Amino acid sequence: MQEELNELKINMVKLQKDIAYIKESLTDNKSDHEKMMEKIDKWIEASERRFAPKWTADVIKWTGAIVGATVITALLSLIIK
Repeated sequence: MQEELNELKINMVKLQKDIAYIKESLTDNKSDHEKMMEKIDKWIEASERRFAPKWTADVIKWTGAIVGATVITALLSLIIK
């Protein structure tokens, strides 16, 4: 009975150490996550300054679609004649 109690105490101490290690790892992970988010935010800000805004890409897409539709309509009208 005494051996089982001692073994249980040893297991509890190991469990407490494991829990402490997990807590420490979570704290480290949180700080690493915050650093990564800062880097991502900086990259987004830099890319927004470097690249054209989204509306520019939309205008180019619409212009391409209109030109493409015009060419296809012209070809179809030539074929029909």
